Amino acid sequence: MENKYFKTYWDGIPLAFFSEERIKEAVDCGFNLLQSGHLGGYVEGIGGDYGVENHRRALELCEKYGVKYTISDGRIHNLVMKPADSQTIELTVAEICADYKDYPALYAYMVMDEPAARRFPKLAEIVRAFAKYDPDHLALINLLPDFCTPEQLGAPDYEKYLRHYMQSVRPQYLCYDHYHLRNGNPERGVPARDILSQEEVGEYTAMIERWDRAGFYDNLEVIRRYALQYDIPYMLVVLVVEHG
Repeated sequence: MENKYFKTYWDGIPLAFFSEERIKEAVDCGFNLLQSGHLGGYVEGIGGDYGVENHRRALELCEKYGVKYTISDGRIHNLVMKPADSQTIELTVAEICADYKDYPALYAYMVMDEPAARRFPKLAEIVRAFAKYDPDHLALINLLPDFCTPEQLGAPDYEKYLRHYMQSVRPQYLCYDHYHLRNGNPERGVPARDILSQEEVGEYTAMIERWDRAGFYDNLEVIRRYALQYDIPYMLVVLVVEHG
């Protein structure tokens, strides 16, 4: 893993808009770590898995423009979300690594976004398989923030959630998100109910009211502490655009 600072974003260019022009646009905006598709899941209509050939094309373009690339491959998503025994995990990860590991622009494989603790045993197997078949690139997991409930965490509290993660998954990198500041456009108001879930309506309403969550620096401090304890880097995904 290179010792380098990266500027990146969450969720990449949707498959329907993937092109060299869009890649160059992202680079011109100052990003030096690009990402594929939707890292947190695919959006019907504009999302979808890039597929091996598009991932390879993206890796070639990132090399051309001197930036790195994180892959979100649908096969990894299926390993996480569907039943998979140890042999299936090994064979699938070996296949994925063989497809991409030799591309100079490759930085990481996206494994999962915001897992509950019940997923840690399988995630540990997947991370170990990536370390075995491609030790030079990260297997990236993005953790939940500290304002989640015990039910969401799958643990009594955030410290126990992190401790269980570090001891079982043993990641190369500690990544999490904490969406602290939300600020919508009051003049636009809340969009029509028929295009939003009830949860999304609540998010838009909160943004318009400028909702400041507590705990941003507390979360950063506990992540920093665990990263130092286990001697690994850490990354924070922070909200800088309207969300929801």
